[in-house]
Amino acid sequence: MLAVLILSCFLVLASITDIRWRKIFNWTTYPATLVAWAFNGLGTVLLRLGWVEAADLEFLGYIGLGPSFLGFLICGAVLVFCYVLFDIGGGDVKLLAMIGAYLGPEKGLEALLWTLVLGGCLALILAIWRFGAWKLLRHFAWALWNWIRWRHWVGVLPRDGERVSTPLFLAPCALIAVLIVTIGGL
Repeated sequence: MLAVLILSCFLVLASITDIRWRKIFNWTTYPATLVAWAFNGLGTVLLRLGWVEAADLEFLGYIGLGPSFLGFLICGAVLVFCYVLFDIGGGDVKLLAMIGAYLGPEKGLEALLWTLVLGGCLALILAIWRFGAWKLLRHFAWALWNWIRWRHWVGVLPRDGERVSTPLFLAPCALIAVLIVTIGGL
């Protein structure tokens, strides 16, 4: 699967920048998306001209230009929703939309869900490592009590004055998710 290999290379690069600088740069996601569209567009042209068989292209990871655009739009729309409501960065939105361009809507959404599950697990592990389980439970109980009492979710413990949050590294989680979806599905 040539497309998965190309996607994995871009995801490794995005993972490095995400871990090192906590940013996923446009110079990673934009060219990667264009490569996905060019790959699927070329495959569509070759199929229409009758120069190759569909089975040959599917082995390379060809999904078609339409599903590539649809995967990009659907995965991007889901992450735009998360961008608006939650603390997810714009680079993460473009990264998951890029994955949709390579995998299509079905596998793209599956990879997106795996990415969010793995990212949540990683964030919880990092929070427990950084703050300790007891402090996190105490913080959650205090915040839940304030939400029930005042209908206001509070993100800071009054005694600590420290925000209990951890960075969310979605690029490495996306790499693992793509491998789960593509290699696990073989």
